[in-house]
Amino acid sequence: MDKEVGRQSGKTIIDYLFGILLFIAITLVLSPPAKNIFQVTDLSEFYCGAALYFAGRAKDIYDVAQFFPYQIATFPALGTRAIPLYVGPWALPFLLPLLVFPASHAYFLVKILLLALFLLGLCLLMKTFKMGSRVFMWLGAVLPFTGPVWEALRIEQLSAFLFLSLALHLYFVRRGSEKWWPAALVLLPFLLKPHLALTIFAFHLGALRLRFALYFALLCGAFLLFSWFYCGEAYRGYFSLFQFSMLDLTWMNPEATPTLRGQLLRLPFWGKEAAVWINTLSSIVFALTLLATTCLGAAFRKACPARATALMAVPLGLVLSLHCYSYDLVLLLPALILTLKPVMQSRFLPAWSYLLGFVVPALCFTLPFYALIHYILTLQGSAVNYHFLALSILTGYLLSRGKTLLPSR
Repeated sequence: MDKEVGRQSGKTIIDYLFGILLFIAITLVLSPPAKNIFQVTDLSEFYCGAALYFAGRAKDIYDVAQFFPYQIATFPALGTRAIPLYVGPWALPFLLPLLVFPASHAYFLVKILLLALFLLGLCLLMKTFKMGSRVFMWLGAVLPFTGPVWEALRIEQLSAFLFLSLALHLYFVRRGSEKWWPAALVLLPFLLKPHLALTIFAFHLGALRLRFALYFALLCGAFLLFSWFYCGEAYRGYFSLFQFSMLDLTWMNPEATPTLRGQLLRLPFWGKEAAVWINTLSSIVFALTLLATTCLGAAFRKACPARATALMAVPLGLVLSLHCYSYDLVLLLPALILTLKPVMQSRFLPAWSYLLGFVVPALCFTLPFYALIHYILTLQGSAVNYHFLALSILTGYLLSRGKTLLPSR
């Protein structure tokens, strides 16, 4: 008996090690060549934002006349390329750990950090949803070839950090009511992109998880209060930059996002002046989405909260949000893994609805199809954002199948 347990334990360790090595090796192979690193990376905006915040110059972050030269001075390899930072003043403390690394070595060290955070989140999902070590190994080999994961790690985006935050949240939510405090605490990194957490909050609120809602609201309030006293003058600059970028689309490039707003902005029937009413319409739709998510939370209150959150709240918060880049779709991974699990355990061929509602849309986000759609169609002016269509179909499938995929606690 002991030998069998030891053999199984050894097999599990080998699977995890092999999966980690595969993931790291493939990700590094698919990374941009050294000479092109600073033509694509987003590290400079986060690193310089953290440095200015730490130096007490948070207001300069949202003044591009100050922020752009500071980026180029810190990372000369940028040349003339600089990126505005849209992280709100309340979330800037989450960027401070980047300053542990010297600027000259920050790119490589941050990439290693993001790889570690992503893999830790993936391990947590395996534990939360009781997936085998062999599944982890296969995911380690496959996920680097998915567009969102590839983009997030290729350009040093914060999505890997948010993915770990979501995985931790689902882990604590799965453990029940005694863990609402840590469940709220680990979701705080979503203050970096708060719109992506609103549907999660609304879902739990609808399910009457009031302790979680209270804890999360209090923690968010504490961050807002601290930032107001520490760098209150930065708020005016932040909202000015945000308001400008909602009308002038040059920096945010929202028409390239796989969201309803992104698709509406692409249609050739109206000019750029239509951005105002498109923003208004998208905001109304998102508000209705929050209401619908609250109702879903009430309807599925007795279902496993971790599964319900992953399968319903998160997808709705992506496709109908005001802003969501393709790399943010790494947050869909818990839902995709949950949907794959029953198929992997079945000996029968999946139904046509599964193939058309799940497999085909998911393939649109895997290489090379992702690159063809995003770089050849979307970024070259296609009137249709095919990733928005694929994400819409996938979200609809997850919602329609939710009842059968959501066992009780």
